[in-house]
Amino acid sequence: MLHIRPGDDILPKLKEAGLPGEFIRWADALCQGPTPAGLPQEEWRTLRARFAAENGYLPFDKALSFLAEQDQNLERFREHDRVLLWFEHDLFCQINLIYLLDWFSRQKLGKTKLFLICIGKHLGHLSGEELTRLFGTEHEVTAAELDLARRAWSAFCSPDPTGIERLLRDGTAPPPLPP
Repeated sequence: MLHIRPGDDILPKLKEAGLPGEFIRWADALCQGPTPAGLPQEEWRTLRARFAAENGYLPFDKALSFLAEQDQNLERFREHDRVLLWFEHDLFCQINLIYLLDWFSRQKLGKTKLFLICIGKHLGHLSGEELTRLFGTEHEVTAAELDLARRAWSAFCSPDPTGIERLLRDGTAPPPLPP
């Protein structure tokens, strides 16, 4: 099992709780800076690293290395039969979630199945015990959710904001929240 979190705040707690699998972060701050559609991956990382450096987040080389490493970690998903995405309600998480679901929708998943835990509060504020109780409440990501993520990511990356308006008008159902 591969656990993916948009940050490393809960990863140590999940490991300490004895959850099975590999734990990685995928944490590009996509809610800030340019996100143009259609760039090859290397150009995308260079653009995102340049934004991080120009805004004082990380030096360019470190940002580029960080982005390449997280993409390499993500590419290993095929080594696992399950991928569990740990997300929450805030903008940072939701933009990363639509990016990742869009990315996964374009991959040959083979034997790998995608699952999601997405709650209406910050996972980082939960204890290890509370996080452990969430494990097992995940739901399998549906084709409809992958389609919605593709449309949402496309609208988010578009220079024309009316795509987001259309998406909202057409209706978007959130994934079910755990009990």
